[in-house]
Amino acid sequence: IRSAPPSAAPAAAPEPPSDTHEIELPNCRIKTEPYFLGEGFDRMEFRIVSVVGSLDANTFPEFDRVIAEIIAKGLYRFVVDFKDLEYISSAGLGVLIDKTKQCRENKGDLRLANVPVKIKHVLDILGYTSMIRQYNAVKGAVLSFQYL
Repeated sequence: IRSAPPSAAPAAAPEPPSDTHEIELPNCRIKTEPYFLGEGFDRMEFRIVSVVGSLDANTFPEFDRVIAEIIAKGLYRFVVDFKDLEYISSAGLGVLIDKTKQCRENKGDLRLANVPVKIKHVLDILGYTSMIRQYNAVKGAVLSFQYL
């Protein structure tokens, strides 16, 4: 049995895809990562956008910019994971509606996953639950794109 020479460094861990980005803001962290569903000709690319903390008057412009940059690249399929979202302002909700419309105009969609009960209640009161599809888990939202 041969062992590696003492000067050999351990193999480096694989780096995340270059399209994975994380932005740290006061009271908010936004992470985007690519996701692929299917293979070959049927393969679909979309983005998972995770939001931690608050989408408020101070943080919604960055959330808007992040999604707008991805749309500008011609990608129109999003799952926004709200598992760790604590608060969303009317401005944050406005971004969701605007970006959902842009995605649908381009044969894509924006879907929500893991929406906390208190935020789901606000979406219900405002009538947004009929406009934006919601799923209990990212996996359900991901798989729903097969039927888009």
